[in-house]
Amino acid sequence: MSLGTSLDGPEEINDAQRGAGYFARTMAGFERARAHGIDVGAICTFTAQSVEHVPRDFWRSIGLFLLAAADYDQLWRGNAR
Repeated sequence: MSLGTSLDGPEEINDAQRGAGYFARTMAGFERARAHGIDVGAICTFTAQSVEHVPRDFWRSIGLFLLAAADYDQLWRGNAR
């Protein structure tokens, strides 16, 4: 069994996109899940406001590996890379 959620980057970026306190609640849930041997994962949405501000080492610093991400601002404009 594994647990997944949405997480868009460090607290200030994530909470700006998902609401105050979202990052802290998510990280607390990750800690509880890991304490019980449950693998955790997350999907990330990059926007024009966040894509340049998420440190490259952020994901590893919280024990996750970023495998794929979508730049939805580009997709909505039809300019996906």
